[in-house]
Amino acid sequence: MEEYLPQWLKDKLAVSAAKSKSVESQLPGREGGPADAYRHLIWAAELTRLYGEDTARAMLDAKERYGRATDQPADQEAMDRHNNEVGIKLGKESKTFDDVVKGAQRTIDGSRDGDNPNGNGATWLPRDQWKKNPTDSQNQELPEGQWNWGDKVDWDGKAIKEPYQYPNGGEEHRHQGFDPKGDVKFPETDGVLDSLGQSSDAGNGNTGQDPTSANPPTEQQQATNQEPQAAPEQEQKQSEAPADPQVAAMVEMAGKPVDNPGRAALLKPVENLTQPEMMDMINHAQGDYRGWRSGDPLKYHTYEKVQDWHAAMYGDGPQQYDGGKPIEPTPIRPIPEQPSPHTTPNGEDLWQATARIGSKVAAVAGSDGYANAVTGLQRGLNMLNASNPLPKRSPAYGPYTGLGPVDEDGQYGPQTDFALKHATARLGPAKVEEGLALGRFNTFARDAQRNGNPDGLEDKTHSIFGPLFRGSGDDTSPKVEGGVLQETLNDFGSRNRDDWEPLKVDNWIGPKTTQAFGTVLQDEDADSLTRSFGRGLGLL
Repeated sequence: MEEYLPQWLKDKLAVSAAKSKSVESQLPGREGGPADAYRHLIWAAELTRLYGEDTARAMLDAKERYGRATDQPADQEAMDRHNNEVGIKLGKESKTFDDVVKGAQRTIDGSRDGDNPNGNGATWLPRDQWKKNPTDSQNQELPEGQWNWGDKVDWDGKAIKEPYQYPNGGEEHRHQGFDPKGDVKFPETDGVLDSLGQSSDAGNGNTGQDPTSANPPTEQQQATNQEPQAAPEQEQKQSEAPADPQVAAMVEMAGKPVDNPGRAALLKPVENLTQPEMMDMINHAQGDYRGWRSGDPLKYHTYEKVQDWHAAMYGDGPQQYDGGKPIEPTPIRPIPEQPSPHTTPNGEDLWQATARIGSKVAAVAGSDGYANAVTGLQRGLNMLNASNPLPKRSPAYGPYTGLGPVDEDGQYGPQTDFALKHATARLGPAKVEEGLALGRFNTFARDAQRNGNPDGLEDKTHSIFGPLFRGSGDDTSPKVEGGVLQETLNDFGSRNRDDWEPLKVDNWIGPKTTQAFGTVLQDEDADSLTRSFGRGLGLL
């Protein structure tokens, strides 16, 4: 995995530092043996010293998950994870990189019983599984008598000096979350979740315009101080702030730009990101996920997008060397120098698109209630993400971490807001509106299943899906959603019941279709029925 990283990132993540010290030691078994264990001790400890325990764990775990995806043996993974834990503890006690190295040496010294680990610290595989032992200047493996092993490791006499110079070894690079005793001090909450989706007047391009208006200024207009074009009078009336404070706050949040730069960068294609934006993502992943948030799938996805940026800008080939020294890679495409606006896949201003969706959810709240409207959006986003997984990525890296589900709690907070903006940026506003429709239908189906009463199916189905397939006031076009629902019910009914009487597919949701809907829900989960219906409509 690390062979695909540019040198500056290997420096920042201490990859080269750990590898260099492992080679210098002349310990045997750079794969599976003591040298491998020594490298993991140093790497885990230095990551912890630089970035804190949570970030170190996330990166170390990502490395092992990549190893598993590329068929690393289970005993090798178990060895690595054990040594990572020992290294993390060491890193929390170390002020400088020299402290890390000396601590790792003491750990190796205290962990061996001949060729075998004694269980007191580091561990490695049995002697017959050691690979990549020390080599001479011609890259030929040295005889066993010249290894730095024997009865005692000679850390000074037999070690060699690698030309690599590590730039981050001083105490000034130590993570600020450590106190002088070496204990980690993190606040109970970091405030990031509370601040996402909220912006201040300074530094966010706030023009003073009502964020609930139909035409908030685009990023291009903000950058050039252009006045946004006036919306038609009818649209302006529709955009007036809702009377319900909860609904008004939701609409306002949906239309605001994301003010966390690391999260905002996640909403752009990697080929559009500048190097500072890529660094914003790294800093976001390192600094904004602590304590209970350290396992958030979005943290892993942030690191994965950083990897994708490097693959997009520098290619995914292995590191090249010149006389043993790494060659700084050359970009394979121009790296953007100026930030680009946030847009949807079809080029629309992202914040205008999400503001419009927020207004649609507000309109739904008028008929369904605030909690049901937001729950419908949350369920729709979850169905969309499950049906539209992140695409395959460069074979240099493992598969993407799956996007975590949105809590279906009926409250529009920072998590739902970012999920809305992420889905809109990735899939487009039309697809998100389709997800909202499916989420609303799913809420009706769940209620019908719970109380055994499917009454109102016709009105609910046509009011939800009609606007997606027909223009306003169009009473002549076929109500295709009715026919697709009948086909879906016939499919489930014939599979679950021997006495199923097929419905006539005539696009009319009458008493027979309503009764059949209730019957199917006696045998089938409302969620699976909704997903199948959505696929039939072409929405999933």
